[in-house]
Amino acid sequence: MSPLTGWGLVLAASALDWLVGDPLAWPHPVQVMGWGISRLRHGLEPWGRQQPRRLQLAGAALAATMVLLAMGAGMALEWGARRWPLLATPWLILAMASCLAGRSLGQRVTAVLERLGPSPDLPAARQALARIVGRDVAHLGRRDI
Repeated sequence: MSPLTGWGLVLAASALDWLVGDPLAWPHPVQVMGWGISRLRHGLEPWGRQQPRRLQLAGAALAATMVLLAMGAGMALEWGARRWPLLATPWLILAMASCLAGRSLGQRVTAVLERLGPSPDLPAARQALARIVGRDVAHLGRRDI
């Protein structure tokens, strides 16, 4: 692939993101990664039992797992592109647009800020924030949000 083709794909993904954005029902890839990290942490921390060396090993295992999963997703996209070449470009553009998510992120941040306005609705703000991040927001105060 030439650099010009690569830039063309990035521009197409940016245009798709700007025009359409992610459907609000779809989680953002970063949110999915946050969920995965949270689940892995809850499984690994009891094993670590507040022992620094074990916690370091658990952190390394968590990081390696997330990197391998991201690599696997990328390899699956590449494999699919080779197997079904006509779908390769649309899939790549769709995946890049989803990772950019500028429009959707802007909409979701605005929704959080609106709920923190003059008469804040913290439960609604937390719920809106949970759509953006992959961490537990149940106990966040206005300042934390």
